[in-house]
Amino acid sequence: MNLYPISSLFFYRLIFMFWLLSGEGLFAFHLKRRDHFVLRVIPAILLSFGFALAFPIPTGNSFYTMMMFFCFFAFTFLLLFFCFDANWKTLFFIALCGYTMEHTSYCLYQGIFSFLNASFQLSQTGLYDNTSLNLFGGGVIEMAVYFTSYILVYWLVFILLATKVKGYEGTGVKSGEALILGFIFLGIDIVFSSVISAYSTIHYDGNYLGFIGFLNAACCIAALIGLFQLFFRNTARKNLEFSEELRRQEKSQYEMQKQTIDLINIKCHDLKYQIRQMGSEKAMSPDVVESMTKVINIYDSAIKTGNTALDVVLSQKSLFCSQNQIRFSAIADGSALSFMNEPDTYSLFGNIIDNAVEAVKGLSPEKRLISLQIKKTGNLVSVSVKNSYEGNIVFQNGFPVTRKEDKSYHGFGLRSIALVTEKYKGTMTLDAKNGIFAVALLFPQESR
Repeated sequence: MNLYPISSLFFYRLIFMFWLLSGEGLFAFHLKRRDHFVLRVIPAILLSFGFALAFPIPTGNSFYTMMMFFCFFAFTFLLLFFCFDANWKTLFFIALCGYTMEHTSYCLYQGIFSFLNASFQLSQTGLYDNTSLNLFGGGVIEMAVYFTSYILVYWLVFILLATKVKGYEGTGVKSGEALILGFIFLGIDIVFSSVISAYSTIHYDGNYLGFIGFLNAACCIAALIGLFQLFFRNTARKNLEFSEELRRQEKSQYEMQKQTIDLINIKCHDLKYQIRQMGSEKAMSPDVVESMTKVINIYDSAIKTGNTALDVVLSQKSLFCSQNQIRFSAIADGSALSFMNEPDTYSLFGNIIDNAVEAVKGLSPEKRLISLQIKKTGNLVSVSVKNSYEGNIVFQNGFPVTRKEDKSYHGFGLRSIALVTEKYKGTMTLDAKNGIFAVALLFPQESR
C-alpha cells in the first residue's frame, strides 16, 4: 500500500497547514509570548509542516481526510502552548477561531467555484483528490477564486473580529462550556464538510455543491460569531465582577480611612494644644513651637467641604500629594454632592485623583499639578479635574490607551468613574490637549 501517493491531496496538506497557521496567528498575536519567542515559533512552524507532510494518506476517503484535518488541528493546538503563555481555554479558543476561519474560506471557494464549474466544466478533480496530481485543475480561474476567497475572508475576520480583542485571558469561559462549544464548531467545520464531500463523490452535482458550500460557509460564520459572542459576554461579566469587587474594597477602605483621619485630626488637635501650653510656659522657644506646629499641620488635614466622604478622600489625597511634591488645589462645594451616597463619592473622587496622581508622579516636581473644582450652577453639578502630563495620549473607545506593559487590569479606574457617573445619570468627558488632561463630569440636580 502506498502511504504517500503523489497526488493533489499530497501537496494540498501543506497549503492547508499554511492557512491554518495563518488563521491561528491572526488571533494569537495579542497573546503574551513565552521567552525566546522567535526561537520557539520557527521550530513550531517547521514541525507543523513536517507533521502535515509525514501524515500518511493511504486513501482519499472523506472520513479519513476528516480525521487527518482533525489531527492537524490538534497538533497546532499543542504547539500554541509551546509559543504562548496562556491557559488551555484561551489557546483552544484561538485554535477554534483559526480553524473556523480557514474552513469558512474553503467553503466560500467551494461554493463559488462549484457554480462556475457546473456552468463551464473547468475541472473534474478537487483539492482532496488522492488518485492524480491535478491540483487546481480549473487553472487560473480556480486559483483566482481560491486565493481571493481566502484573502478576503482572512482580511475581513481580522479587521472585524481579531483586532477588536486586546486580550483573551480571564474571559471566564467554563471548561465544560468551552469543550462542548468546541466540539460543536469542530463538527460544523470538519464532519459536515466531510459528509458532503463523501456524498459528492457518489452524486456529483456542481450546483448542489455550490449551494452546500455557501451553506457551510454561513454555518462557519455563525460559529465564529458565536465564539466571539461567548468571548465578549464572559469578558463583560468578568469586568463587571472585578469592578464590583473594587467597589466593595473601596467601601471598606472608605470606612477605615474615615476612622483613621478622624483619629489623626483628634490627636493633632490635642498635640497642638499641648505644644501651645508648653510654649506659653516657656518650656520651648517660640521658633521650636512654630516649627513643630508646621509639621503637625501637614497631618492635621481637616478639610471641610460640607461632604463627609469627600472630606475623607481629599484629606487622604492631599496628604499624599504633599509628601510627594505634588501641588494639589481643590475648590469644592461638597454640599452639591448630597445626592450621591458616601461609598460612591469616595470611589468616584478616589479614582479620579488616583489617575491624576499616576499621570503626574513621573514628571519633574515643578510640573506636578492637579486641580479639582466642584460647583453647582443652576440645576447642574459640575466636577472638573485637571492634571498635567507629558507625551501623547491615544484614545480608544472613549478611554485613553495605557502605555504600561501590563494591560491586564488597566482602565478599571476610569470604568469605575464611568459606572458611578451613569448611576447618577451624569455625563463624562475626557480631553487631553496642550499638556493638560481633563475629566469633566456633569450631573443633573434632579438626580437627588
